[in-house]
Amino acid sequence: MHTSAELRDAIASGTASVLLLVGDAPFAFSTSIATAIGPTALLVNRSVVLVAPVGGVAVLDANAGAAKPRRVLTIVGADVVVELRGVALTGGFSTEWGGGARVEAGAELRLVQSAVRGCVVRTAGTKNARGGGVLVSGGARLTVLDGSRVSNNTAVAESLEARGGGLAINAGGSALLSGSTIDGNTALAEGSIGSAFGGGLFVSIGGTAVLSASAVDGNTARALGSGVAVGGGVINVGTLTASNGASIDGNLARAEGAGAAGGGGVINGGTFVARDGTSISRNTAVSVGGKVQGGGLAIDPGGTAVLSASAVDGNTARAEGSGIAAGGGVVNIGGLTVRNGSSISNNNAVSVTGTARGGGLSIEQGCTAVLSASAVDGNTARAEGRGVALAGGVFIKGSLDARDGTSISHNAAVNVDGLAASGGGLLIDDNGQYIGGTAVLSASFVDGNTARAEGRGADANAFGGGVAVQSPGGDYGTNAFSARDGTSISHNTAVSLWGIALGGGVVADPNSIEGGGSIALRDSSVLNNTARAERGARAEGGGLATFGSLTARNATIVGNRALAPNGTCSGGGLYHGGFPALLHGGIIDGNVAVGRVASGSQVLDWL
Repeated sequence: MHTSAELRDAIASGTASVLLLVGDAPFAFSTSIATAIGPTALLVNRSVVLVAPVGGVAVLDANAGAAKPRRVLTIVGADVVVELRGVALTGGFSTEWGGGARVEAGAELRLVQSAVRGCVVRTAGTKNARGGGVLVSGGARLTVLDGSRVSNNTAVAESLEARGGGLAINAGGSALLSGSTIDGNTALAEGSIGSAFGGGLFVSIGGTAVLSASAVDGNTARALGSGVAVGGGVINVGTLTASNGASIDGNLARAEGAGAAGGGGVINGGTFVARDGTSISRNTAVSVGGKVQGGGLAIDPGGTAVLSASAVDGNTARAEGSGIAAGGGVVNIGGLTVRNGSSISNNNAVSVTGTARGGGLSIEQGCTAVLSASAVDGNTARAEGRGVALAGGVFIKGSLDARDGTSISHNAAVNVDGLAASGGGLLIDDNGQYIGGTAVLSASFVDGNTARAEGRGADANAFGGGVAVQSPGGDYGTNAFSARDGTSISHNTAVSLWGIALGGGVVADPNSIEGGGSIALRDSSVLNNTARAERGARAEGGGLATFGSLTARNATIVGNRALAPNGTCSGGGLYHGGFPALLHGGIIDGNVAVGRVASGSQVLDWL
């Protein structure tokens, strides 16, 4: 084929199964073919392969815009397969779904070393925008292979929702990407109440997507008004599998107004499996005036996610105002399983004037997370203003089961200029509704975490360098922490520059009127932790400070320190001021309390 007109004629009236595109550079279209699903440059209703010359790229340019809208390619018909080899689709602009290509029921589009780039879907009024690059309808298929790209496309909703800046898969549709990329796409909601879903990829209920050795990188979901922005890379409410070193990296979900932002990399309300070296990294969810959930991955109610031999690393959830920032790496409002050496590491939950919680992982009320032979390491919850910092590693309102050598280590809860910093490694909260969060650690590690309060206020206190079991006040403290079967809580620090420091290793804090929950240690150790009040009034419980119930069986509490150079320190190993404590067997030795006034180097019990 030498011209766009010849190409149209060959597709419409020819019989050749392979068409070589050797003509115009690009094949530019100036007229449209009318269809019931919007104007198009090419309408294909039979199976055909379009091939560029060897070593070249054939560009099919719709040459469209707002005044002359048309997508590049529309494929219709049962068992129709259109394969593009070395072909780029560009210049599409549609007011219907699918800016570059639209694949209808029963048909398939195959991209082999090909691209869909620079296309737009733009809708007004009550119509949503979907599939800036490609729209896969119910019963249709998309296969993207061998270095193909869906890039720099946009879905724009002037009033309502924008879904799938790069690629949208409707209910019953499916997509397979192997060795290919979805990058630089945008879902943009311009209206005052509009929302943006899935900057790169949107998978509907009943839709299916597989990413094998493929990337969803550098995409954006952005809401300009008061709506939400979620799924900077991907939103999945169907079934999504990522494997063989797939990456979902460097994406952004940004809400410019009071709306929430979540899932900088992925927001999942369906079934999501990430395995075999998948990376969800360097993604960001940010809201200017609202809350933020899940810098890397957000699991919605009803959604389930499995991370196997994969990583959620270097993501950020940031609330620019007073909103809560939850789950710098992952927020779980559904079900989460992390296994086989997976890691949630080096993520950040940051609130400028509000609460930051769960630098690595936030488990919300009624939800469960199981961590097996995995790590939550190097994460930070940071409150920069008059808020609180809770759980540098894992925040728990639901339940956590950590086992088989899982590590929760080197995390930090940091309050720069506000209230408390609690739970450097993990914090268990009971939500103030008699519904307790629980954490059970078996043969696992809580090591090298820090709760650090830097402010000068009377409430700038540090609670639980490793673990904080905390009630927000006025309830019965039904939350519970259990460490067993060789679990180690070691080298953690609770440090306050101007306030008090409680529980270098573990604290069940005194906020609850009826007691601060329960702690149970069995065949476990609390070693070399420190509670330090730099200039403040007191430091208590270098190893443990408990204000609820404590049961310790064959526990080792050794080498801990309570330090208050300018104040009072108590209980180098254990400070207990709650319900009766049961200590059966074990060792409490080598602990110290050092301060201007010091008592109970090993144990101080106020009962």
